[in-house]
Amino acid sequence: MAMWKQAPGLTRAAFVWVVGFGVLATVWYVAEVIRDPGGVAGGLLSAAVVAAIVLLTLVVLRLPDASGRILDGAVVVVVALAVLGAFTSVTTGWGPGTAVAAFVVAVPIAFLGLREPRHAAILLLVAGVAPLLERVGRALSQGEGPVLHGIGGSAGAVALPLIVGGVLFLLAGRVDRRML
Repeated sequence: MAMWKQAPGLTRAAFVWVVGFGVLATVWYVAEVIRDPGGVAGGLLSAAVVAAIVLLTLVVLRLPDASGRILDGAVVVVVALAVLGAFTSVTTGWGPGTAVAAFVVAVPIAFLGLREPRHAAILLLVAGVAPLLERVGRALSQGEGPVLHGIGGSAGAVALPLIVGGVLFLLAGRVDRRML
């Protein structure tokens, strides 16, 4: 893969971090939904998440000129889910929707980061903060415990690795710019 060969070491490290997390998060999610709700619903949820990751990654690989804008739109969807989840109970019935959406976009963003580390950094930071903002918003608007309640759950488990990946890509972008 040409993108990998041309990417500096810190960019590669950020890529491996985010993709490694994405693989682990996907395996965890599939195991969870196979158990609960299980059956056809669990199989369909699993297939939908894996298909979304694969399709968005293929977009980044096959349509490099449009992929940044497409991933911008995908992250806007993650933020919209966070806002919706913060002020309504619409998303609470189907699990940690914003956290799942955030890790779904993470792997394709990592592939974008091999070419555009600064753009990937911003997208990962926004996607990583979204589940945290949803939890804080829900605590404030719906009285779901203390403001930081739930940050140690799915929201925090997804947010921290994405934010770290975003910081790594941000540093990689700064180092890459200095080398030019």
